[in-house]
Amino acid sequence: MEILELREELAAAKAAGDRAMLGRLERGARERERAELDVLRLEFAELEGLPTGSPERPERLQAVVDLVIRLRYLARYREAFADDDAEEGAA
Repeated sequence: MEILELREELAAAKAAGDRAMLGRLERGARERERAELDVLRLEFAELEGLPTGSPERPERLQAVVDLVIRLRYLARYREAFADDDAEEGAA
């Protein structure tokens, strides 16, 4: 749901031609992606530290999967900025 809201903000900023807002949104997306990658590193480290068969492994693995999915959504969101830059360069 959060990504949908971010995309709506992005669409509104593009429609308004608000370059300052576009810059803030893009910086925020990069910062969020970096933060999520840091969390992913920690989750992987925790997962790797658990013995095979540990009852905690499925929960830790699900946390890693959830983070990877979130990172993919963030990557797609950031692609929207790159697509916009490419369109401007072609014009």
